[in-house]
Amino acid sequence: MKIEQSALKKIESKGEKYSPGNLRPIILPMELIIEILSRVAVKDLLRFKCVSKEWKLLIEDRYFVEKHLYHSPCGTFPVVEQPPFTSLQSYNGLILEKHNVSKEFRIRNPATGQVFYVPKPHKRIRELRFGFAPTSGFYKLASIYDSNVTGNGYGGVEILVLGTEDKPSWKHVDSIHLQSLDKNDRLRACLVEGVVHIAKISLIQSRDHEVMSFDLDTESFQGHKLVP
Repeated sequence: MKIEQSALKKIESKGEKYSPGNLRPIILPMELIIEILSRVAVKDLLRFKCVSKEWKLLIEDRYFVEKHLYHSPCGTFPVVEQPPFTSLQSYNGLILEKHNVSKEFRIRNPATGQVFYVPKPHKRIRELRFGFAPTSGFYKLASIYDSNVTGNGYGGVEILVLGTEDKPSWKHVDSIHLQSLDKNDRLRACLVEGVVHIAKISLIQSRDHEVMSFDLDTESFQGHKLVP
């Protein structure tokens, strides 16, 4: 949209002094507003949420958050430890933390100061990862666990969907890839673009290793055998 300068010229032709009250309000296109706000400090964005319902929804939108993170100096908010919690993972400016004594998990937003305490996962949890599922529009946590570290057992995955209810609960997801584990198997996990990759590594050289890819969006598995 063109920014009108005719009002300013009229003021100058009349010999009047400039003041904000002499000019008509300038309405900027939303694309330009987004570009400007994506470069504004977080503390100011929190105040700007009170401007209007439209601005509040915009600033809370995930894609705006990603754009703001892209323009931040480090590409993300710095991870600052808050003892007695230890940081496990940072994603989209959110930090997954674990209490050093109670072992409880929480997700903290360092920009807003908001904290969400995660419901207690499986007692034999080995890995916990969280990411965003674009189709559903929710953040999800994946808890990978095994049942017995001293003998034959099984493993599993639990899913926690954030934002759908006030008190979310864990949901078990079946996987044939984790039905047989024993004390010689180790589980490791990493998150890449909404997919949790779980490596089942055997300490016995004659056994095959395996990588399971769990899609947070579809909540489905794909398994791949690896030669030791």
